Amino acid sequence: MKSFQSALGPKLESFIQYKRSCGFKYTSIYYILDLDRYSFLHGNTKTLTKDLAVGYIAESDSRNNQPYRKYVSNIRDIGRYLRSTGDSEAYVVGGEYGVHRYRPVPYVFTDDEMAAFFEMIDGVARRHPRRGRSLVIPAYFRLLYSCGCRTFEGRRLTTDDVHLSNGYLDIMNSKGNRDRRLYLSDEVTAILSDYDEQICAFFPERKYFFPSTFDTIVEVQQFRIFFNEIWDAAGLRKPYGKQPTPYAFRHHFAFTNIRRWTQEGKDVNAMIPYLMEYMGHSSLESTLYYVHVTPDFFSAYADMAAPLESRLPEVFVYEE
Repeated sequence: MKSFQSALGPKLESFIQYKRSCGFKYTSIYYILDLDRYSFLHGNTKTLTKDLAVGYIAESDSRNNQPYRKYVSNIRDIGRYLRSTGDSEAYVVGGEYGVHRYRPVPYVFTDDEMAAFFEMIDGVARRHPRRGRSLVIPAYFRLLYSCGCRTFEGRRLTTDDVHLSNGYLDIMNSKGNRDRRLYLSDEVTAILSDYDEQICAFFPERKYFFPSTFDTIVEVQQFRIFFNEIWDAAGLRKPYGKQPTPYAFRHHFAFTNIRRWTQEGKDVNAMIPYLMEYMGHSSLESTLYYVHVTPDFFSAYADMAAPLESRLPEVFVYEE
């Protein structure tokens, strides 16, 4: 760990160790080190005072133009931690310093786009000469399409997490340090079983279900490049001047299920909690996000969604 220089440093180190003991990786501590720097130059106090917290936020706002304001949540967590350890002078940042809110526009694939994408995927994948790439690319994107898992959840899957003989896979230590089990359809199980059998010829003792050339995790940027190649090869549109990202499969999964339930006449309100659990959302509000925007795409659902309006959240920064 990089060393701290301020009088607040020992408490910041203690905070990091506490977060790691709770199961959080906390490998990136840039904002905490930056707070330590600011504290050293502005008073060098032994606790997180209001002047220190507010001053650091103001300086960070002037240097950054990002909607997430991650430094705010870090400072709030530090203040809460210090209070919990008996430091009554520690300042806890209030709600007035919340994140900048904005309304993202999720991209929803059309049926024709999905048909064109997957019609082209195997041919594009075969162009990649690296070991196993022609198998990994189609299988990975078909998993995202059929399960709606987060992109990093798919990339991090190990062979121990995937139980094709029983038709499910386990998502371990995901967002919020939570685990969940995803049951697969027979069709998806068959696709992944066929992939598994073929990829074993290249990686007989592999660790990762979707391995890189050296059986490490495939970098997120690499899958984005693959996605863009397939999108371009299929001649698909670029609605915002560029292709959507692989994360759009997660949006598509939620929208498609809501649309299907609507068309089948099911009680969508009753089905939402199941969708929440399957997608690994920490709260119902994260799933209701999709209900909030679904009527824009499927007008038939508008009347059904009306009773939920009082429960629909504002659309803030969406999760990755």
